[in-house]
Amino acid sequence: MTDALTPSPLPRPPMPAERESDKHLRWRYTKDVLARYAVWGGGLSVIAALMLIFVYLLSEVLPMFGGLHFEERGRVELPVTQSPSLFLASEEQGEVGLQVSADGQLSFYNLHGAGLRLQQPVAGGAIGRLAEISGEQGLLAVSDLDGDIRVLKHGYRVSYPDDQRRIDPYIEYPYGESPILSLGEAPASMTVRDEGDQLAVYAVLASGEILLEVLDKASSFLSDEVSLESAGRLQFTPELRVDQLLVDPLLDWLYLIDHESGQMQFLELDGAAPPRAVQRVELGAGVIDAQFLAGGVSIIALTEDGRISQWFPARDEQGSWYLAAVREFQLDEDLQPSALGVELRRRVFAVGTRSGEVVMFHATAERELSSRQLTDFPIDAIRFAPRNDLLLLRGGEQLVARRGRGRSRGRLLRLRRGLVFALQLLRGVRVADGVEQRAAGTVLAATGGG
Repeated sequence: MTDALTPSPLPRPPMPAERESDKHLRWRYTKDVLARYAVWGGGLSVIAALMLIFVYLLSEVLPMFGGLHFEERGRVELPVTQSPSLFLASEEQGEVGLQVSADGQLSFYNLHGAGLRLQQPVAGGAIGRLAEISGEQGLLAVSDLDGDIRVLKHGYRVSYPDDQRRIDPYIEYPYGESPILSLGEAPASMTVRDEGDQLAVYAVLASGEILLEVLDKASSFLSDEVSLESAGRLQFTPELRVDQLLVDPLLDWLYLIDHESGQMQFLELDGAAPPRAVQRVELGAGVIDAQFLAGGVSIIALTEDGRISQWFPARDEQGSWYLAAVREFQLDEDLQPSALGVELRRRVFAVGTRSGEVVMFHATAERELSSRQLTDFPIDAIRFAPRNDLLLLRGGEQLVARRGRGRSRGRLLRLRRGLVFALQLLRGVRVADGVEQRAAGTVLAATGGG
């Protein structure tokens, strides 16, 4: 008798719950893979962004270790006139330059060499004295030959017709074309400070006396016009003949300079009270010019023997104020200084010479930055552009614009473009971070699920 073959049971079809479990596991695996690559990509994006930022910072720092290189931007032939030039400036982009002459003409030139752009006379006619109020805002104070003082502003409108940048200069009078103050005579020297709600005028009269006048500003409720009213006047006789006076931006200190004798007197200002003489110092041989460095705290003075000295107020051991000589620079003996210019935003200054050479110094670093033959004529005036990348040199009937840059900067300019890409990439990193967080949450949910 043979055993009957027992038929094998038929395979049981998967239950619906099991099919759903397999599908869930495959989806979980897919999400794990996506999350792994999202986290990996986000991490690489962060590293790439940091590397690009490092490259950009390196491209900015490396030029400081190289020398300066100057390129001639343009040369302008100034009109031959018997009227001396009083002031020189340029706009932010370094494309338009301004010259103010003693005959009252404000002339704007294209610094690319295309000649005169705009010429406009100053209200009041010929200029007896000019003082810069603010280099950042383009404010000037001008006195005519009768001692009438006006405040004007040179500005520049930027437009883009046909996708081409166009800069149009203009002149306006913030307090109107009428004089803000009448002295009755052209001052020998003048300084004006704009302190928000007040305007302070300091002038050396022909008699040798010094006039201090404070003007309060009053705004109209019906218009934007600002009127000035006298808030006090003070007049005193200094101890020395004054060719130049300087006042610090906070109206705490007054500096009186006698160019011929090379002396400078340091006085403390105290509101409406007469200034108190603190100290008189010897600057050396005849003074050519003296100016504030950026910040308006320290003064540099250039003398005819090629010495440049830096001074600023300090306290002694007893707590009393005095004028401290902190640094000194010296030109080569064969160089005859003729002009002094300072940067607006850094403690860098330049000395022009009669041979056309320009020597640049950094005050804080106490070092000479560059000495270059930049012109073939004696330099009468030096002016830095607001961005400190353009140097205006004037001598006689010529105006030269020189573009300056570090030697290594030319090779690394293309690396600076990485900043824009890095910023865009950082925005993408923020998005990637969000994806990364969501992906991590997905991994955790998938791991903890089912």
